[in-house]
Amino acid sequence: MPPEETVMATPADVAARDGVTKQAVTKLVRRLVDEHDLPVERDARDRIMRFSLAHYDHYRGEFVSSEKIAAARKDAPSAPPVNSSTSRDEALRQEAWLKVGREKLRRQEHVGQLVRADRMREALTVCGREIQSSIARLQNKADDMALAVSREGSHGLRVLLRQIAFDLNTEIAERLAGIVAQATEHDESLEDEEL
Repeated sequence: MPPEETVMATPADVAARDGVTKQAVTKLVRRLVDEHDLPVERDARDRIMRFSLAHYDHYRGEFVSSEKIAAARKDAPSAPPVNSSTSRDEALRQEAWLKVGREKLRRQEHVGQLVRADRMREALTVCGREIQSSIARLQNKADDMALAVSREGSHGLRVLLRQIAFDLNTEIAERLAGIVAQATEHDESLEDEEL
């Protein structure tokens, strides 16, 4: 989204809005950045200054336990009323952009454009290990290659390498198809251990 469409908020703003501590919001924002690439603005020292409020609300609703949120609200000291420097029109404009942002995220999730970063890392690791395992056995073909060179020269080696590549690609494709067949179609929601 272009910057003018994204409503950015500070941890203090969200803490006052939600009735939780600034530390709880900061901790959750860091986790959402690591696990879900929450859009943020950083300062010169790479600290998170502001973050996308629509993404934050969407990810919090999707991946954070409501009991943890309620517990954080009970533990938070009562916040003094927030003096807003923005006008009512600005607040309405931001609320409209928040709704648009949340709806875009819901639509992207519905059509499968959003993926869980933790599951993606896990899947890529498993696939990488399977591919490495298949390639590591390539050295077992050394004798066949030497025999092909001694019989037919470089042409014999080219023919054999073409067949080895075909067999290797087939084996890798079958292993990856097996991984896909065992995978669940939809991931369960994450439950947050701590807010």
